[in-house]
This record gives sequence, C-alpha cells and structure tokens, in this order.
Amino acid sequence: MLTRSILALIIFFISSITAQNLIDGAESVAYHAPTNSYFVSSLMNNRVVKIDSQNNYTIFKDGIIAFGNCIKGDTLFLSSGNSVNGIDVYTGDIVFNVSVAGTIQFDGMTYKGNNLYVVETRSNRILKIDISTGAYSYLVASGLEPTTQDLFYDHFNDRILVCAYGENSSILAIDPNTGEITELVESYGRFDGVTMDLNGFVYLSTHVNGGQVLMYDNNFSIDPVVIYQGIEEPAGLDYNIENKIIAVPSFIGDEVIFIEIDENYFYPDFDQDKMTGHSPLTVKFTNKTLTNHTVESFKWDFDNDGTIDSEEENPTFTFTQNETYTVSLTVTTNLDQITVIKDSIIYVFDGESSLLMETNESRAVVNFSPELNLIDKLTVEAFIFIEEYPTRLRGGTIIDKSAYRFYITGSALGAVGDRSLVATLKLSNGKTITITGPDDVIEIGKWQHVAFSFDSTQSEVKFYINGNAIQSTVLGSNPLEGGLVNNETNNLYIGNEANNSSGINGKIDEVRIWNFARPSAEILSTLKNKLAGTEPGLIAYWNMNEGSGTELIDNSPNNNTAAIEFAPYRQGVDFESITFVETQYNISIADRFDLLQNYPNPFNPTTVIQYQIDEPSNVSLNVYDILGNEVAELFNGYETPGSYTIKWNSTDKKGNQVSSGIYFYSLRSNQNVITKKMILLR
Repeated sequence: MLTRSILALIIFFISSITAQNLIDGAESVAYHAPTNSYFVSSLMNNRVVKIDSQNNYTIFKDGIIAFGNCIKGDTLFLSSGNSVNGIDVYTGDIVFNVSVAGTIQFDGMTYKGNNLYVVETRSNRILKIDISTGAYSYLVASGLEPTTQDLFYDHFNDRILVCAYGENSSILAIDPNTGEITELVESYGRFDGVTMDLNGFVYLSTHVNGGQVLMYDNNFSIDPVVIYQGIEEPAGLDYNIENKIIAVPSFIGDEVIFIEIDENYFYPDFDQDKMTGHSPLTVKFTNKTLTNHTVESFKWDFDNDGTIDSEEENPTFTFTQNETYTVSLTVTTNLDQITVIKDSIIYVFDGESSLLMETNESRAVVNFSPELNLIDKLTVEAFIFIEEYPTRLRGGTIIDKSAYRFYITGSALGAVGDRSLVATLKLSNGKTITITGPDDVIEIGKWQHVAFSFDSTQSEVKFYINGNAIQSTVLGSNPLEGGLVNNETNNLYIGNEANNSSGINGKIDEVRIWNFARPSAEILSTLKNKLAGTEPGLIAYWNMNEGSGTELIDNSPNNNTAAIEFAPYRQGVDFESITFVETQYNISIADRFDLLQNYPNPFNPTTVIQYQIDEPSNVSLNVYDILGNEVAELFNGYETPGSYTIKWNSTDKKGNQVSSGIYFYSLRSNQNVITKKMILLR
C-alpha cells in the first residue's frame, strides 16, 4: 500500500464526453495520430463512431458489426463474428476483408509488421493474418485462458500481451513467431482490454471492483497501480501517443473516458528473496522503484516499529524472532516522497512449520507408489488448524487417496455429522461406504490432532480427536465388508481433493500414514513427539518443517516427496498446546460400557450392532420382539475390555427369517443393562 493515493502523484486529467446518443455499447477504441481522432466500436447498434480533436461525435461507419479494433497506418481494422474488415480512415471505404469459416466471434486485435493478430474469444485461439495476401493461420490453437478478450504487441520485448475476461484469469505473453505461451501475472481477472504507453507501461481495463484501469510496469515486477476507478464495464482501451491520454470505452455507460498521464512517473516498490523460514532468517531486499525522478534516499523499516533499519538501496536483514513482519520502504526523490508498506510479508518460524491451505487450489500432491497402496489396514493422522468451517457439501479434505478420503464437515446435510470427521471408503466389492463422527468435534482457531483407522479384518473404522476415540457411524445400508479398492495408480492429495474442490481452509501439519490400524494408546504415545521416520508400520511421514520451498520431504524410508501447490508455509503446531482432556463426544474404549445404535436402521435384512465393555465380564447380547419375547441370542460369553461388532441377519433362534416390525436389542454385563430399539422393514 502507499501512504497516499498514487492518483495524486500522476498529474492527470479525466474527462467524459457525451456520446450524443450515437454510441450504444462502447466495445473498443482506437486512436489515429495523423487526424488526432478516436474510432469507437459501437457494438449494440452496429456502427463505428468517430471522435475528432474538437470532441465532436459523428457516425463514421454504419451497418457494420464491430467488436475489437486497431489502426495500422490509415486503415482501421474491425473484428466481427467471423471476419476482419479494414476501413480507410479518410474515406470509410472497406479496403480489406478476411472471413474464416467456423469462427463464432473475433474480438481484440493488434499487429506486428505486416501481420494482424486477432483473438477468437469463444474458442480461445489467436489468428495470424498476412495483411498483404489475406492468408491466415492459427498462431495459438490451445492453452489460452477461458474467454480470452484482447491483445497488444509489446515491441519492447517482441511479445504479444494477452488478457482474458474469465474469473481470476492470468496475463499471458505470446511469442509472435512461435506461439509459445508464458504466464506473466498469475491471477487477477475480468480483463477486457490491454494497451501500452511510450514508456512501456502496460494498461489493462478490468470489471473487478466497480471497473478499474490498472497499470503495470513492462516487466510486471511491481503490483498493479489503480489509475482509475469506477468505469461501468470498461472495454478495449487505447493509448494516444500524441497527447499522452488513455482512452477507455465504457460499454454500459455508452461513453469514452479520457485519462491524461503525466510524463513524470514515480512508483515505489520492492521485493525480497524469501517470505518464510526458520529463525534466524536472513532476507535480501531489492528496490524495484520505477521513476524518472532523481532518487535522493531509501529508508527501510523491517519490523514496523517506526525506526529506520537501513538506508541502503538493496539491503539484507536478519530476522531473529518467531513473528510475522510488516516491512516499509520510504523513497525520496527531488520531487516527492512516498512510503510503500507491505503488511505481513515475512513469516519467521521456531523450527515448526505447516502448510496453509488458503485457496481452492491449495494442496500438496504425492505421486502414486506401491508403498501407499493400502488395502486392508491403515491409519491416517494429521494436525489441523481450521480457520473456517467448509461451506461445500463435500467438506474440507485432509487426505484424499481415491480409495479413501478423510475430511471435515461444516453444516452438513442428512445423517452426516455437523463440524465433524468423515471418511469415505471405496471397497473392493464395488461399494462406497461413508462413516461419520458425531457433531461438533472440530473446533475453529485451535490445533487438533485428528486420525482415522481402518481394519477390514474387523470391518471397523475408528476416529480419534487428540488421541481419544470418538463415536463413528456407518451411513446407509451398505455393510462395511472387505478391503479397499486397489489404489496403486492414484496420487495422494494433502489438504484437498484430486479435482481441487474441497480444501480444508486452514493449516495442516505432521501428516502420518501407517499400514495398520493404530489403537488409541499408540496414537497417544507419539502424538506430541516428532517421529524418527523409522517406526514400524510407518509408510509416510511429512512433518512439514521445511519452512520454505516447493516440496515436502517424506521422512519415512519410502521417500515419497510431495509437491506443494499454492500453499504457503506458516507457523506449525505447538505440541504442548494439545490436551488430552475428554469431552462429551469422546468415547474411550477403556472406560465406558456402551451400546451403540445399530446401523443401518431401519434395515433389511442385515444390521450391525456395536458395543463396548469397560471391564472383564460375562456379556450377553439378545434380540426381543415388541412383546418381550426373546427372538435371537447374538452373543453370550466372556469379554475383555474393548469394542465389539456383531451382525444380525434378521433370523430367529431356529434360523428362520423374522417378519417386519419393531425389535429391541439388549446388552447385559454384570449389573449393567442397555436396551435400544431397531426397525426391520422388508
């Protein structure tokens, strides 16, 4: 940010000329220097309007479809549905025409030498036309952004600048000779026009924030400067080289906005070679100020305390505290002084770091490998710090391996728990099973250790919060039987799904994967410890303590490195902040006698009953009809403390199928009795 508006620094003049009702849908504008005139494509009434040096509006050409336009010499080139026309700016005669069968809509245009380049905006291609012969070919047939809109030839770098109207679209550079595409600006979006001044500064119109005109330096090395705000749908703009004016058509306003730019320019900016890392962190800062003033001084404040830490142009500074730092640079010239402040740009960690999943694209990707192809047993663990509950129906993903996905929910629908843990398993029998935890086990703004284990031999999935087992329920009528589908060729995704549709919106740390179902006691024994990486059964371990860079090292012997995508490093988990205090949703198998609700319920013909025993004892589990008659004895014997699962296939003691109706199942152990109701529907 600047301490005062950049508009006050660029001495400029803005005017809006009444279109005298001639313009309807100002789509693009082109400036002709010899006549000091502007030619405006008026799309909605199929005409071109001329604005002369006295600001008089006249109809230059009527009855012609005009999207994009540009002027080469004395010819005004116009793009329409599937053709490009050239019109003599003095006579209005059509002197050039090329039609391309199959094209739906041409738009923005530019030229280099004797070649005209035209955007085909529906199919996102760029056509190259030889102006002398009319011969054409596609310079770019794929790889552009959706709804590519406009382009401009940059003679400073022999490249074509391309912008698109899509949400969060990029700014691209195209080699006019080879068609090679380079990304210049990762994401901004809603662009409708691009042009350039004599200093090489690039101007783009965008529909975001009420309609803006942005300015970039030619290297796109500084953040964009907003030189104008509040144009209703600004479209294909152009630069007046004679009078130093940016002309911006307003599609909705049916007018042209004129912005006069002073030749003096002053845009302070800086960059740094690091943004994250562990203390002590040494960072090299580079001044990137753009100005044709005489610079007199640079003053840096690296910790936002009001004290000048350096007066070098390109200083180096070492950060020693575990903090987030705001950095400012004050540049003084012979004409002015500006301070640029960048909030929270340096993050220094204490040896523990994590990844922040802050966008829809944030994740870490692990390429498939045989070691990660777990079928019968597994345990997944991670520390998570959720900043906001998911609003998507698919929740926020912790781990996705296709065969299994472990995620959290916000306000879910149906039987899935709200603000809970959920796992989805794809079984080898072709069925997909969803298991959910109870409501409100996930909390906002604090580190929590979460885990789930799967054991096909026991037909069992368990969830854990901070090492404590919590209740889990299988949804639907599918029984949890068999192992997982083969997932050897599926990548593993941390913090998001394969299709980037369900990020967790928070931090993730200490991801651990085991090839067996870990019990609560084992999870608790290592929960607050960094692992060596060689623990038995540990097949993947990303502790995320790199602090910077684009890869996560797998600290297990399998070395399955993860590639980081759009996820910055942040401070990691404080192990000592994690507590093991049980809350109302905790169900520890060591200290509770409990009978869970059968699932599915209602059922036909099979249901699953789970129960827990807190001390060694003789246990019986029986089914009764509505009159109290015993229908079936499911178990009668001695049990040690633990969790148990039994299936009932709706048969009586003699093996006969019982009829539809209400039944009760009762668990007895010593002096304890729990009874619950279930419904059989045939």
